[in-house]
Amino acid sequence: MDFQIEDNVLYKYGGTEEIVCVPPGVRRIRAGAFSENKALQEVYLPEGVESIGEEAFKKCEKLRKAVLPDSLEYIGDWAFAYCSKLKEVSWGSHLEEIGDGAFFACFALREIRLPPTLRKIETTAFSCCISLREVNIPDGVVSVGEECFFICHGMRRVSIPASLTSIGPNPFGWCGTQMKLEVSPDNPGYSAQDGNLVSKDGSILYSCPAAMESVRIGDGITVLGEACLAGSFFTQLELPAGLQRIEKEALSRCRELHSLKLPEGLRWIGEHAFASSGLTELVIPERVEHIDDGILNGCKVRHVSILGSKVEMGPFCGEKDLQPDAMLTADSLEIKDYPAPFRAIHGLRSYAARWAAGEEMPETVHKRFRGYLKRNYLKNWEEPQIFALIVTLKLLPLTAMDVAIQKAAEMQNPAISAALLQYQHERFSQEQMDEQWRKQIRQEERSHS
Repeated sequence: MDFQIEDNVLYKYGGTEEIVCVPPGVRRIRAGAFSENKALQEVYLPEGVESIGEEAFKKCEKLRKAVLPDSLEYIGDWAFAYCSKLKEVSWGSHLEEIGDGAFFACFALREIRLPPTLRKIETTAFSCCISLREVNIPDGVVSVGEECFFICHGMRRVSIPASLTSIGPNPFGWCGTQMKLEVSPDNPGYSAQDGNLVSKDGSILYSCPAAMESVRIGDGITVLGEACLAGSFFTQLELPAGLQRIEKEALSRCRELHSLKLPEGLRWIGEHAFASSGLTELVIPERVEHIDDGILNGCKVRHVSILGSKVEMGPFCGEKDLQPDAMLTADSLEIKDYPAPFRAIHGLRSYAARWAAGEEMPETVHKRFRGYLKRNYLKNWEEPQIFALIVTLKLLPLTAMDVAIQKAAEMQNPAISAALLQYQHERFSQEQMDEQWRKQIRQEERSHS
C-alpha cells in the first residue's frame, strides 16, 4: 500500500502519484511522511487532520499546491521547507501555530492568508520566501519568531496587529527598500519609524528591512536590539551619535561590513555583537564600560584599539581568529589586563609600529613597553619590527650582543647590524667586551673538558 496508516496516524506515503488525496480518518501526519517525494505536485488533506509533523513535506521539489483542512491546528517545524515550487496553500480556519522554518525557502509562494485563530509564528517560518508580496498578521497573533520573514526580497507590505507583543530578533531583515511596514497604533510595544521596526518610544531598533548596501540609523535610536541587523549585506553603516548600547549579535554575520565607526557615547557592547562579520579592525570608544564575550568571534582580527581604562570585558574572540600580525592598542591598560586572547606580543607590535611611524605616545606607554622588553627581550625579538625596536632603544645586555649580531645578519638587515655595532661601542668599554669574551672562552673550555 502507498499509505502506512495506524491508529489514525499517517506514518509514510511511498507512492509516485502527482496528485495525492490523503484518506479520511487520518488525524495526524507524522514527521517526514512525504519528505523528498519526487513526484508529488498537489496534496489534499482531509477534514479531521489536526497536525502536520516536522519535515512532513520537506524538499518535495515539485509540490505546487497544498490544501489544508479547517481542522488543522499545528504545522510542524520545517514541514514544507525547501518546497521551492509551492505556490498555493489553503490555510483552513482553525490553525493556531506555524513551526520553525515551516515554509523556509518556498521560493514560489506569493500570498499567505493566515486565519484569525493563529497565535504563534515561529523562527524563520517564512524566511527566503522571495516571491512573497504582502503579509497581514492577524489580530490575535501574540508571537513572531526570529528572522520570521528574513530575506523576503519581494515583500511590499507587512501589517502588525495590536495583539503582537513578542517579536524575535530581525524578523524582516533584508526584505528590501520597497517594503512598507505598518504597526497598529494600539500595539503597546512596537511602532514603525523610517520603515524600521522600533520600540514604542522609538529608542530601540528591532529590524531594518532596507538594510541592503548603505544604511544610516536614525538619530533617535539609542539601542541596537538583539540581532537587529544580523546577516545583513550592507557595506556601509552609519550609527547615530546618541547610541549607547549594542545588544547581543546585533551586527553578527554582516560579512560585507569591513569597517565601522562606533559613536563616542557608546557604553555597552553585547555578546557576539560583531561575530562572523567582515570587520578586521575595531576602535572601542573611551566611554564603553562593558564588553561581553566573543564580540569578534569568527572575524579575521588584525587590530583592536581600546581607548578607555575602566572597561569590564571578557575574551574578544578565539585564538584562531587572531591573524598572524594582529595588534592591540590599549594605552590605558596594563599588559596583565589585556582581554583574552590578546597577549603582550600584540601590544608590542602596536607599540613598535607607532614608534616607527613617529607617533606621539604618553610617557607611561613608553615606560611600560621599554620595561617589559628589557626584562623579556628574548621572548619577543623573533619579529623584525620588535627586534629593531629593542636594538634602537638599546635594551640589550652585553651578554646578548653576539647572538643579536648573528640574528641581524640572518635577517639581512644592514641597518640593524650597524645599529647593533654602534650600540655595542657606545655602551660598553673595550675592557667589558674583553672580559665578556674571556668568559665565553672559559665556558667553552669547561664544556670540552
